[in-house]
Amino acid sequence: MLDVGNLKKIMLAKGINSLKELSMKSGVPYSTLHYMLSGHDMYVGTIAMIARTLNEPIESFINIANTYIIYYEKEGVVHRKNIVANSLYEVTACYMM
Repeated sequence: MLDVGNLKKIMLAKGINSLKELSMKSGVPYSTLHYMLSGHDMYVGTIAMIARTLNEPIESFINIANTYIIYYEKEGVVHRKNIVANSLYEVTACYMM
């Protein structure tokens, strides 16, 4: 899902103050941008066009946090832990802490 807050923050940092301006620079129709910012799904190609325009990686605009459930054994007892992370690397780091 689109990380709207981060997109807006990056837009402002790059000097783009409105969806209209982003639309003109990226070639993505204003209606599509508005639809995406309202929480609807979008095509990866559309995000790629925005990322290219803002010179940022696609990952900057996608909220990919998931809840991972891990089971581990400690002193002969099996424990369950929920970890919210963006990648398995983060899960491993959280687990080790």
